[in-house]
Amino acid sequence: LDESKVHSFYGMVLCMIFQGNLEDATQQIDLFSVIHDSSVSHPKYLLIQAHLALLVQDKPKEHLRLVREAWDIHRKSLLKSERVLGLDYAYFDASFVIDLVNEFVKHQHIPESADFHRYDSLSNNILCISDAVKDATVLLETVATKIPSVAESYMIGAKLM
Repeated sequence: LDESKVHSFYGMVLCMIFQGNLEDATQQIDLFSVIHDSSVSHPKYLLIQAHLALLVQDKPKEHLRLVREAWDIHRKSLLKSERVLGLDYAYFDASFVIDLVNEFVKHQHIPESADFHRYDSLSNNILCISDAVKDATVLLETVATKIPSVAESYMIGAKLM
């Protein structure tokens, strides 16, 4: 799988999704998976599949599974690039990680995504906080720590608080 083709494909299909051309995006995903073997496990490919799982198929659990798998593959590629002084964050794609965070945040208000509860003593309410939001918070902390110039990570983090 040629890395440059995946990035071009990712951008093209994201444009289709943002323009509302979900049927065209789904057809492109299907064609790409046939051409490049159905077991394509590139993180950006998985993220596009996650978009479509939520928008077209209305499957929040599948969406969340695909987003987590995309992060896991990206994280493993970072671990492979480990150097003597720690992780080589030249391979850390901050904009892609922010895309993952935004997908996790979509589960902030999906009831079936709520995996644990927290008691808020100020308002005497039980707040539902999903594991997806916890995952988003961990990714935001990673971006803020390793690449502090990515201001978007701070803005999303503030919205989650």
